[in-house]
Amino acid sequence: MKNKEYVDWNFFWKRVKKHPLFLKFLYFVHLKKYQKILKKINIKTPDVMEIGAGTGAAAIHILDIYGGSVTLVDNNEIAYEMHKKLFQNRTGSIKYLKEDFTKIARRPEYNLVMSDGLLEHFSKKEDIIELHKSFTEANGYVLIFALNNNLFTRFLELGEKKMGYSDPVNMDECIQLCKKSGLEVVGTVKYFFEYGILCKRVGKDG
Repeated sequence: MKNKEYVDWNFFWKRVKKHPLFLKFLYFVHLKKYQKILKKINIKTPDVMEIGAGTGAAAIHILDIYGGSVTLVDNNEIAYEMHKKLFQNRTGSIKYLKEDFTKIARRPEYNLVMSDGLLEHFSKKEDIIELHKSFTEANGYVLIFALNNNLFTRFLELGEKKMGYSDPVNMDECIQLCKKSGLEVVGTVKYFFEYGILCKRVGKDG
């Protein structure tokens, strides 16, 4: 029996593989938002973790601009094979953990922990925000990109029902959840499809 929050990621990644040009266009637009929001902070040597990373394209984009290293965590085989094909010539600074991100050891050792399109697939969003924090070092940053809750995305989601559970919240609500968790919001960015919230974990207890 499938639980309430079941998401068929195989369905999602098979569809992504069928539309590579759309994916390139989406990332062309989307990754510009990453550059915009990350200008608000200065991390000399980023040590990035992306949870629910899929192909890892978003985190690797950060690596290409700022340097540093990237740890990607996702247990979907199709996404992992796509990652290997896309980044087969990249070595050294990228590590891929093909594991369930909710079950790996939580050590606060990264200065930027991020996810993209993950939050909306969990009902207890505060738990997912806490998960980000658990991997983030003191005075490090959390970056969450999530699906907008608007008419446009609700229309798109008409075709997503086969994928499973999705419950997006608007940016203001997500900001409040981040603040409630003790994070300091330092920047936001928004476009028709998604929004991004950049937060700082102030001190060990932030």
